[in-house]
Amino acid sequence: MITRTCTTGNLAMLRKIVISLSIFLAQAIDVSAARQADPIGEKLAKARDSSESKTSKARESFLQAMETRLNTISKKAQLDDIKRVKSETDAFRQDGTMPTNPFVALDRKNYETAVARARSELKKALEAAKAEYVKAGQLAEAEAIDSELRSGASPVVEREERTREPLDPIVGFWRIVIGERGTTQTVLNVYFPPVDNPGVRSAMARRNQTSPVKYFQGSWSKSGDIYTLHGPNGATAKVKMGGGGEGFAGRAAAGAAVVGFRQQR
Repeated sequence: MITRTCTTGNLAMLRKIVISLSIFLAQAIDVSAARQADPIGEKLAKARDSSESKTSKARESFLQAMETRLNTISKKAQLDDIKRVKSETDAFRQDGTMPTNPFVALDRKNYETAVARARSELKKALEAAKAEYVKAGQLAEAEAIDSELRSGASPVVEREERTREPLDPIVGFWRIVIGERGTTQTVLNVYFPPVDNPGVRSAMARRNQTSPVKYFQGSWSKSGDIYTLHGPNGATAKVKMGGGGEGFAGRAAAGAAVVGFRQQR
């Protein structure tokens, strides 16, 4: 009898333990799920995706419009105008440099309007998410969004705005020949980036990934119409632009002739 009583008591105790443990686990799972679920963040993520998609579509439409303009003016415009439109189209495709030629002014305005609209929509989504996080007591998430709003909601648009002014003619990819004709000449492929826009310095790296011709990155300064160029291995030269910005000529520090031929903007 004593053994049966103990066994029955043990079974009852075991049942209580199992029930308590089940309740505890269920509550723990509910808490974990609540912590993992973030409907505010999910809603904001969709807004980000939408903004990025609209910006990408606007960019593709702008490129297509520029190609159409190029085909149109190729039949009736001057050669310099055709080359300028082609060069600026290639530059925008490569690193986002905004074109300044008048042939695509309307297309550019449409592009900027579309991107600005996408940026505005994302900003509203960020502000709404911030308010919802504050209301939910999730202050860390609210502070992160506040920092993003203060820094600007769209780095892409900010980059476009920084590149609205025309780039200096020296900016781009060049084939440089050093030495007099009839003598042994050295040929260098050099990319000169904008000095005031680090956002497009990666253009050389992207080109080197796809082009069989590899470029060194140089640097430059300008005084009046004279450029001081700095190439690989400490090479320097003073040159003057000519040929409508498609070439330059001058002398290296050691006295050798230097001639540059533009390969691409």
